[in-house]
Amino acid sequence: MYFKELEIYQSNHIKNLVFSCKDLNFYLLNDEYVCELDNYKNSDNINSSIIEKLRSIKSKDEESKIDSLKLIMANSCNMNCKYCYAEGGNYGRKNGLMKKEVAYKVVEFVNRNGIKNVCFFGGEPLLAFESIKFICSHLKDKVNYLIQTNGTILNDEIIELLKKYKFSVTVSIDGNKEINDKNRIFVNGKGTYDVIAENIDKMLDNGINISVLEGTITKNTNRIESFSNIEKFLKNRFKGPLVQLEKDLNYNDIYDDREKEYYGSLDEIVKKFDKRIINNLGDYKDPIDHIISQKYQSYFCGAGSEQFTVDINGDVYICPMFMNKHNSNKTNFNICRDQFVDLTEYTKKYKKSNIKKCEKCVAKFNCSRCIAVDNEVIENRCTERRINTEKAIEYLMDLILNDQYNNFVKTYSKLSGRFI
Repeated sequence: MYFKELEIYQSNHIKNLVFSCKDLNFYLLNDEYVCELDNYKNSDNINSSIIEKLRSIKSKDEESKIDSLKLIMANSCNMNCKYCYAEGGNYGRKNGLMKKEVAYKVVEFVNRNGIKNVCFFGGEPLLAFESIKFICSHLKDKVNYLIQTNGTILNDEIIELLKKYKFSVTVSIDGNKEINDKNRIFVNGKGTYDVIAENIDKMLDNGINISVLEGTITKNTNRIESFSNIEKFLKNRFKGPLVQLEKDLNYNDIYDDREKEYYGSLDEIVKKFDKRIINNLGDYKDPIDHIISQKYQSYFCGAGSEQFTVDINGDVYICPMFMNKHNSNKTNFNICRDQFVDLTEYTKKYKKSNIKKCEKCVAKFNCSRCIAVDNEVIENRCTERRINTEKAIEYLMDLILNDQYNNFVKTYSKLSGRFI
């Protein structure tokens, strides 16, 4: 049972065991506390010292520190993907590349503000390779480098740069040749699969860290092949990288067959416990991840709270998804002019504790969504998230009662790549 005002979840099996959605800890209560909770349940006006102690548990809901920068290196692309949210890579603007004058200001800003992660983005960022090279040569190993590329541009110089600065690379590819080439095409209409596959192989052969193969599933491709089969193909064809498939933003009703195959009940998932399942826990995975790692998610995503975006002119946005030709979502900051960036005024409306429907929700600590696409609370998704969060908490409580929790945490942490 969830006590909304206290943000306390009480076990359905033993009243002495509760979970605080504020500090993400489990507590074993004595009988006096349990009695007060029972009284509170029947009359929430009770203000006993015990209830006040539960109410005053310190929350992990704190402001995040911005430590990541996403750089729009190119307002252009050599591809013309049919589902591109960036309107062909230029966000509805004039084509262009980041010039070295702006790249120099990026270097100054990163050094001044203690940025730890720099992600090169686009359009297709490698169209602006000279500016990428300039930034890397000045920042050297002071930051972690990431790049999200369509995988069609690669030569020896690019390979050497990616190796030298230990880039983490995300490559976009939607599946096999038939599926990929339905949507991911060059400007001239020719398919891209053969070029992308060859370049992925080259990067892997050269020891480059391709951390993610990212695919977008549309209604048309979903009719040809299932999520599971696309995922299996990419994992078998390219050994090593994590495969991440997302539904096209325009089609939320695409059927993901993995939900039937993997998600089921949490009991069944844990019975099959292996790395394949860990990577596909679905909505149960989020609350478990956050509880085990003790990470409280104050915002729906990191846009503007953990990272922000800089376009080719130095203008600041909280996320590329907020960029459009009207500049209606541009902040008042420009890194060519401003030494520091404070996005509090732009992000406070997206902080869950500032939203009436969210401030006391049982799932507040783990709930996430794209604030550019879903700019309002969607009740049916909220209901599903609350149910899944309560199921996950209840399952972990059962493990505690059966003296299996510590072993579960060790196993889960090891298999999911977290050593807690």
